[in-house]
Amino acid sequence: MAVQLKFFAAHGFLVQDHASIPGDSVPLLTEQVGVEAEAVDRYDFSGRTARRHCAEILQHLGFR
Repeated sequence: MAVQLKFFAAHGFLVQDHASIPGDSVPLLTEQVGVEAEAVDRYDFSGRTARRHCAEILQHLGFR
């Protein structure tokens, strides 16, 4: 979810797949959040949880 939030803040749209994530940003972000970098690789950006995370981010930011 943190990857989605930071990516949206930087690019103005949500991540669709792993290939869109700049590789050099993952270690820094995962260190700040306190998870292993491999957790990002295991995240299914097209799954139901990812869609829920996107909806929560957009709602938090005031999008309808």
